[in-house]
Amino acid sequence: MDFLYTADGAKINAGNVSNLFKNMPNALIRAQAIQEKMDEIIIKLEVDKKLYNPEYDELLRDEFIHKFGTSTKIIIEHVDEIPREISGKFRMIKNNVDRQ
Repeated sequence: MDFLYTADGAKINAGNVSNLFKNMPNALIRAQAIQEKMDEIIIKLEVDKKLYNPEYDELLRDEFIHKFGTSTKIIIEHVDEIPREISGKFRMIKNNVDRQ
């Protein structure tokens, strides 16, 4: 699914999610937003460690809180590499929330 949920169930599409990264510096190589629970989003960042400043995490967290609200917990993880899918494609959004 190419969207994420806010804590109250509203859908935020991939275009709106990608816009949250637009003010990030060129130190950002790749990012992925993963949602396992309605009120929590994990953001994995692959960055150029020579250029990335830790304060950028707070700027990004603020962007996500502005869009998703204070009820959504935003977790930022730095990783060496964000793996591609079996198909070879990169997914910016992984929504694993089961809404039945």
